[in-house]
Amino acid sequence: LMASSRLLTKILADFLSSFYLLNYVLKHATNHTQDRYHTFEKTMQFNYSKKHLKGDLILGIVQIGIGLASLLTNSMGQFFQYGWLLIGTITLYKNFKGRKTPYLILENETLLTQYLFGYKKTLISEFNEIEKKNNSLILKNDKKKKKIWTWLAEKNTPELLFAGINKIITERQKTE
Repeated sequence: LMASSRLLTKILADFLSSFYLLNYVLKHATNHTQDRYHTFEKTMQFNYSKKHLKGDLILGIVQIGIGLASLLTNSMGQFFQYGWLLIGTITLYKNFKGRKTPYLILENETLLTQYLFGYKKTLISEFNEIEKKNNSLILKNDKKKKKIWTWLAEKNTPELLFAGINKIITERQKTE
């Protein structure tokens, strides 16, 4: 009888501690989910991936190196010598800009995509469907398609951007 009461006490203690742990985990998960939901309400910014920026940096340095080498050896015409220097400078400028400003910005119903001189604006309200491909997202409506390259951005960008745009599109469709 004494052994069975100890066993019953142990089972009850294990049950209560596992119930407490489960309650704690579910509460934390609920708070985390609510925090993620609120991030869609605010502006979402996505940066270039480090791999892409490193590749651009190396490419720019190589292009400037080719330009300088051809200037010193006078092996190409002046058009190509200065052309390589110009292209290398533009590539390094793009790399510097990519490190300082985000690649994609999703705010309200607008998606801003960084280009060499400024951002290109895409109104999400013009589209009624979104499709996820391997390295891009495709916004569609009856008349046109818009491709957004996500391979340039950080690792989790496609999923978060898809969820944010899909939320905007479904909310708009519910109100119509």
